Formats: sequence, C-alpha cells, structure tokens
Amino acid sequence: MATNRMSFGEHLKQFALSIDFIDSGHYELVQQQIKKYLAVQLDATQVALFEPTQVDDRDGIATVWSYPNFHIHQTLRNEDNEYRRQLALAIGEQRNLWVIGEAGRLDSDNRGIDVWGEEEDTHLPPFYVAKHAKPSQTAIVLITRNAQGYANGAFLIEIGKIVRPSKVLRREMQLIADAVGLLHATDVATHEQREGTARAIANLSDLVGKLELDTGPKPLMFVASSSRAPDDIMKAVDEVLEQFSDHVFVEPWHKIHQPGNINMQLVEKIRKAQYGICYMSEEVDEKTRNVRNDPRFRDNPNVLVEAGMLHMVTVADTASGTGWIPIREKDSPKVPFDLGNQRMVLVDRNKEGTADIKKFKANLVAKIASLLETEASEPDAP
Repeated sequence: MATNRMSFGEHLKQFALSIDFIDSGHYELVQQQIKKYLAVQLDATQVALFEPTQVDDRDGIATVWSYPNFHIHQTLRNEDNEYRRQLALAIGEQRNLWVIGEAGRLDSDNRGIDVWGEEEDTHLPPFYVAKHAKPSQTAIVLITRNAQGYANGAFLIEIGKIVRPSKVLRREMQLIADAVGLLHATDVATHEQREGTARAIANLSDLVGKLELDTGPKPLMFVASSSRAPDDIMKAVDEVLEQFSDHVFVEPWHKIHQPGNINMQLVEKIRKAQYGICYMSEEVDEKTRNVRNDPRFRDNPNVLVEAGMLHMVTVADTASGTGWIPIREKDSPKVPFDLGNQRMVLVDRNKEGTADIKKFKANLVAKIASLLETEASEPDAP
C-alpha cells in the first residue's frame, strides 16, 4: 500500500505556516536544521538568506543569516548601473536562479549558466565566493515571500558539485524557500516584541519591591496555560494544587486582574515565582490538520515563552531548590526544545480523547511533592 510521505520541505512549510512568532533561539535552531538537511542531501557548502535594504539611499542587499558566515551590505548596482553580483540580480529582478559551472567551480571569471528557466542564460553578473565557503559548482537563489506573497528576500544554496533542477528537486527547493520566507517575515514582525521582552526581563531587578505580591510567607507558584487548554486537565491541575495550598501560593495567569500592562504583570509574577507549572498543549483545530494521523495537540507559543522565562528564574539558581513542571499532551509533536531534565508530566488519552485523569493526578501529585520536598494534604471528601 502506498504511503503519503511528506518531504522535509513540506514539513518545514507546514511548521512555518503554523506559528505566529519565533524567538531568536528557536529561529537559529531551525536555520541549523535547514543547513544540516541541505548539507546531507545535496552536499551544500553555503546556505544563507539575504534581504533587500537601503544603502546610501539606494536599493541594496544585506545578509540576514548565513552558514558559514557570509556578510553582505552593499548596493545592488555599481557605478555603471550594472548588478554587482548574481544575488543582486535575483533581488533586483525578483528572479530565481539555478546557476551551474560546467567549466569548473564558480567564481568571478566563471559566472556559470542559469538553467532555471526554459532557456539557458549565460549573461550573468559576477559570482563571488564567500570568504569562508568551500568552492561550489552550483548556486541556487530563490526569491522568498511573506504570507501576503510579497518578496522579502533571497535564499542562497551553494553546492560543491553540479546539480541540475529536476522536477522533484525544484519543488523541494521551492518549498524550503517558501518556508524560509514565512519564517523571516515572522521573525521581523516579532522582533520588536522580543526586544521588549528582553528589556522587561533586564529591568526586573528595578521592579523588585515595587510590585509586591500578596503571597504571605508562602512561595509563589505560577501556573501558565493556553486559553484553549482542555477543561478536564485544568480542573485536575486545580484540584491537585489545592492539596498543596498549605505550601505554596498559586497564581494562575488568567486570574491577573490588576489594571495596567498585562505583559509586564506576567513578567513580574514569573520573575517572583519560586515554582511553576506549564500546561503547554492546546488542541489543534480539526480543519488545520493536514493528515488524519497528525497530532491532536500542539504547544501554545505564548506558553512556550512563559516556560522559557520560568526555566530561567527557577532553574538557573540551582542552590535554591526551586523549579517548574512541564505538562504536555502525549499526542503532540516533538517538543521544540530540550525538556529531558525536567519533571515532565504527560497526559495520556484513549481513542475517544478521554484522559486518564486518575493517573494524571497521581503523577502530578508525585511530581509536585518531589519538587516541594513535602507531601500533599488529603483532598476533602465530597
């Protein structure tokens, strides 16, 4: 029986379409995976993304990221109004290129032949080898686009041998370029948000003592979850935490009601937390699941950010005995960062989607008791 296997490019594009932000660390990890895939599959020697920019009030090109390092920040055209390099041609004309060097490695003398279109093109600007890159005989430049279809960059792949654009390979490279463009657009759109979060975290020390929480003598446990978190799990979490009410002051994110900037309040409460619980999952809309066997749940991006912040404030200080507990649905994609050393609690569900609440609660009680180095109070009888 034939199987419908998705390629790396299809998976990457699906991922890019499914997120509405990406932090710099995860963005770099994705870049490295793209580079690794292309190096293994095609013997790629250079992988990079460039974007249009302004240089001295003229149209230019600049490096966004590259492996190995390949820094460009220059105008597209020289003093004679000719494109400086093949990358500049691609950006300026919004044109894909698939250049092969039949006479040997590509360089400023051997400019190669563009075989992307129906007719071969030998009239190309110079090809310049990056300082730290190995020689290449194939250079692929694909225009990237944002979700609205506007060109936002050029994705470069250099290969150490001659590789021609077969139908399958052309489609795969285009899918990867599509995903790279979407990820770049997401990164640009959320750059200011990431910088604001970084500034807020850097300034947290100035806020200590100014926004005191009414926790009394008990340490603060912050609970993060998606607004779309399943009721059965959140109810179970609340019931378990009630058994530890003598030991911690519980602060769920959705019960923050003070006036003012909610993001700053979240940052402040997480900063003051000694413990945390993050239920990271939310159910995927049935309409957006491409394949019937796709996971039913995914990690909520906002909760992932809060998880990272909790990890920073509770795990970095190993001498304090603090920490946090991640909770995820078992039917989820691979976790986007390493939680191997965390006290993970998995939610197991049957085919009908019903969770084993008794097992879940027992597991969570054990994890919290271990974290707090105490025992749970007996729940009140019904």
